[in-house]
Amino acid sequence: IDAILDVADASDGGLFALFTSHKDVRLMAAELRARGFERRWPLLVHGEGSRDTLLERFRATPGSVLLGTASFWEGVDVPGDALRGLVIAKLPFKVPGPA
Repeated sequence: IDAILDVADASDGGLFALFTSHKDVRLMAAELRARGFERRWPLLVHGEGSRDTLLERFRATPGSVLLGTASFWEGVDVPGDALRGLVIAKLPFKVPGPA
């Protein structure tokens, strides 16, 4: 939680936070919401929309923060400065292979 808050503050959003389980995503979303996170940064949560919808909203919404699982690890293109930070809550994630 502190790492996400610190990186979001330093980057003014534009952050992916990746987790190894959907349970962790839901718990983090609940805690961030309880702390008023969404008053400053739009929060996009894996499981509250399709992957494509969340990515589209992330690209279109400056300063947003996306909480996701491994499906956001590969094959995601966020051009420009929309994505400014990355927090990986816990390894192991598969090592990304060549595209």
